[in-house]
Amino acid sequence: MTTALQQEKAARAWLLGFVGLQIACQLALLVPHLSAARPAFRVAAFGVSLIALAFAPGASGRHPSRPWLLAALVVVGVQFFHPTTNSPLAGLAAVALNVAIAAPLVWVTRLRVTPRLLVRVLLVIWGFQTLSAGVGVLQALAPGEFMPQANASFDGETGDGVKIVLADGATIFRPMGLTDTPGGAAAAGLTAYLLGLGFLTNARSPALRLSAVGGMAAGLFCMVLCQVRVAVVLAALMTVVLAGTLAAARRSRDLVWVAALLPGVAAGSVAYALAVGGEATLARLETLVEDDPDAVYYHSRGRFLEATFGEHLDAYPLGAGLGRWGMVNVYFGDAGNPDAKPLWVEIQWTAWLFDGGAPLMAAYAGAILAACLSTLRVARRCPDPRVAGWAAVLTAYNLGVCAVTFSYVPFIGQMGLEFWLLNAAVVTAARTPEASP
Repeated sequence: MTTALQQEKAARAWLLGFVGLQIACQLALLVPHLSAARPAFRVAAFGVSLIALAFAPGASGRHPSRPWLLAALVVVGVQFFHPTTNSPLAGLAAVALNVAIAAPLVWVTRLRVTPRLLVRVLLVIWGFQTLSAGVGVLQALAPGEFMPQANASFDGETGDGVKIVLADGATIFRPMGLTDTPGGAAAAGLTAYLLGLGFLTNARSPALRLSAVGGMAAGLFCMVLCQVRVAVVLAALMTVVLAGTLAAARRSRDLVWVAALLPGVAAGSVAYALAVGGEATLARLETLVEDDPDAVYYHSRGRFLEATFGEHLDAYPLGAGLGRWGMVNVYFGDAGNPDAKPLWVEIQWTAWLFDGGAPLMAAYAGAILAACLSTLRVARRCPDPRVAGWAAVLTAYNLGVCAVTFSYVPFIGQMGLEFWLLNAAVVTAARTPEASP
């Protein structure tokens, strides 16, 4: 019979191996000699989730989001037969991608995820994203020295979202960190910041807490210097949600850590980013307080939300067919199909509408809401302080990802994989005791 220690060892291999492969696939995109294999690395990042779904050991545990997510996948599966699905290959790729992203909610709950393993997984993710944010800082301080080659899709572009002008007059790509996307350091910085808050409040090691503060500072610097306003807003939102969750869970000691250190870290990081970025960075940041928030959002992403509910919902109430947008269409679509021409997607709600209409929007919204409530419940009720503390952090993370659906497409990429993996891991850890050596 398999012992608890053997089960924990297998869980460690699956979870840490999965996270490690995600990191390796991202780093492979930075190697120019491997550019021809980019599609293979992108597919591998999701394919391994399907492999884990098929072969990860154990019986699946329960998760409140599971019925909702299963309903969403059924809708996507039915959509394969929509008359304007771009092609059988593109439709199959879209179904497989959606299943792969949702799969961690099943295979992770099969594993013996202990509180100790949960912390290790979070430590690896935080360490890599903090390193990425740190590289982003170096890319700004030494222009041209640490910047990787940008994704070919950005060749020749110089507009908003691609390049910035620093205080010394140098024009550079927005810091990419360990990605090939201009501004990618801001996304890494947001994760480094939030998980840094988590290690600040949950770690016992003074050295780890000090490292967490450094990661938070690097993350805030990148978010401001990259001029990604949504990241700055999300950082503020996540901080408020985390503080509220800690208060609801009566974790006053953790609140003291946040209140004592965060103001100084934030002030110093923002001031340094403004000194490096100059007037353009300051002007970009000032729009968050000088302009009407509704106008700022509408100008950047709000018009896409308006089009989704004001135009596309009437045209595609039950979906527009699969494989008609994004990289699935680029890699697997049939450009010669006149009845299923490519559609443009900027936010998640549009993606859900095209891929499954109002039913998919409702099912996925229910899955995300159930995930938010489950981490909040663990934060308030779990007797293990490690799991409860990280559940509070993930509650803030979940609300942040909810907000991202109005400005980006998180549930069709690695952010969606990470969302379901972390939510499955924390709920599983809450009911899994440590094995005795």
